[in-house]
Amino acid sequence: MGSRSNEPPGADAAHRLQSLKTQMSGTFVERNLVRSFQGVYYVTSGLWPIFHMRSFEHVTGPKHDKWLVKTVGALIAAIGSTILISAGREHEDETARNLGISTAVALIGIDSIYAIRGTIPKVYLLDAAVEAAILAGLIRERPAPDSRAH
Repeated sequence: MGSRSNEPPGADAAHRLQSLKTQMSGTFVERNLVRSFQGVYYVTSGLWPIFHMRSFEHVTGPKHDKWLVKTVGALIAAIGSTILISAGREHEDETARNLGISTAVALIGIDSIYAIRGTIPKVYLLDAAVEAAILAGLIRERPAPDSRAH
């Protein structure tokens, strides 16, 4: 029997199935995939120089101010953890999405400008490409249905 006396048997299960289908729609799944990837990417790349500066420098070149590299790494990891936590929430406001977009734009600019000028190694252009893919995914997503309610 359904949850209400006037509903046919199985209506409650059908309603739950429809709710699950809505959650699994492109918006919810895509948002989680893009934001989860961005969060993991930022946490990993942010913590890398903190825990193993030697391998980080091997890939990205020698660093003069290691404290500054570690500070930037900690900030990137903090941003990543915030984005990652928000990716697991079904209902959210647009703050985490905007943080992801603005951070990706900033890193694309820094990576591209300074790699092209020769200030930093060209390997940073690979990061710019990853950031551009993340940005495209974030821009393409539609806002969560209840994001306008706040």
